[in-house]
Amino acid sequence: CRRLQLLHPFLEHATDATPEGIRRLGDKYGYSPEQAARADARVREIIELFGSVLREQRARGHDFFVGSTLSAVDLYWAPFAAMIEPLAPEQCPMSDYLRASYTLGPEQGRELVDPILLEHRDRIYREYLSLPLDF
Repeated sequence: CRRLQLLHPFLEHATDATPEGIRRLGDKYGYSPEQAARADARVREIIELFGSVLREQRARGHDFFVGSTLSAVDLYWAPFAAMIEPLAPEQCPMSDYLRASYTLGPEQGRELVDPILLEHRDRIYREYLSLPLDF
């Protein structure tokens, strides 16, 4: 869903001049204006759900999404969160253009991002994944 949001500005009014790579990505992810609109709602739902789950877990004394130990959810969340707010430039070098594109905007649900979600992402990278990222 987040990928559909990223592609929407490029494909909403696609022409023959739209880069082929962008059009292929749109096909791969099932882009349509209707799907992009549904993606906005789904991204909001996921962000709210993940924030509330992590808050509930912390209230129980757990630092992970599921139970008291690291799980696939924690490991998948960390890289996914880069499409909400990329890691700092020294941890994840990328062009300013890409950084801006990957940062979730207010029209896409930014206000719903509980700081606990990005704190969790940072901790998972620090303790379980390697930094800086290298592409």
